[in-house]
Amino acid sequence: LINCPTIPLRNGMAHPAIGFGTYKVGFIPASASAAVAGNAGGIERTAEECVSDALDVGYRFLECAEFYGNEAEVGKAIAKSGIDRKDLFICSKVW
Repeated sequence: LINCPTIPLRNGMAHPAIGFGTYKVGFIPASASAAVAGNAGGIERTAEECVSDALDVGYRFLECAEFYGNEAEVGKAIAKSGIDRKDLFICSKVW
């Protein structure tokens, strides 16, 4: 995501236009239909692992919410990443 499009902010910062959504990250099955069909499939990974991978490939905008239930693991991935906080954009919502 080195060449990710950005949106210029009034303070001069460039906000990434593409973010990594954390909804259902770290939860298996990923969908209700997969659970009913009994084929959740895939490799189980924690939210921390998924967010770490996203940060490793260049995502700097994370979309989060308390409702998602994975805030602690998202925070661990951010802390372990070594990326300066000033370089991250984190969006959170209240549901």
